[in-house]
Amino acid sequence: MLEWIPLKNPSALDTRSAYDAIYQDAGICQLDSFYLHLLRRLKVRNGCRLLDVACGQGVLPVLASRQGVAAFAVDFSRQALQRASSRNPPFFTVADGEALPYRDGCFDYVTSIGSLEHYRSLTLGARELVRVMKPAGRALILLPNTFSLLHNVWTAFRTGRTG
Repeated sequence: MLEWIPLKNPSALDTRSAYDAIYQDAGICQLDSFYLHLLRRLKVRNGCRLLDVACGQGVLPVLASRQGVAAFAVDFSRQALQRASSRNPPFFTVADGEALPYRDGCFDYVTSIGSLEHYRSLTLGARELVRVMKPAGRALILLPNTFSLLHNVWTAFRTGRTG
């Protein structure tokens, strides 16, 4: 199911347009094994609730739902979520990670994979992740590291593109 929530932040519309263009083309996605590794690290349990913020094409929540997790996902790219919504059963919502449309403390697991550093306010985005997570919940947040940056620069130097 796909739900649309208007963005409250007008400057987010420009960013949304940029990501819509990316997902209208090739999109951004890792191998399923990467997302399965993250779910193992989280130690997800059957019957729990997971929110994947800035989910892109929605692979992580789809794989979580196959493990009996009630998976929810948000992204503000309509194109990304149109791709994601073709995969069932997670509940996908077009929303801003800096203003999540969920009540406080309603998720056992919250993930943000390689996206928080792109927010207008990293602090606000991080606060929202904590706000919607249960007090004893678990978060998995990935940000690029120096090795990743150096690898991208080296790949771009050798091939003219990032890998």
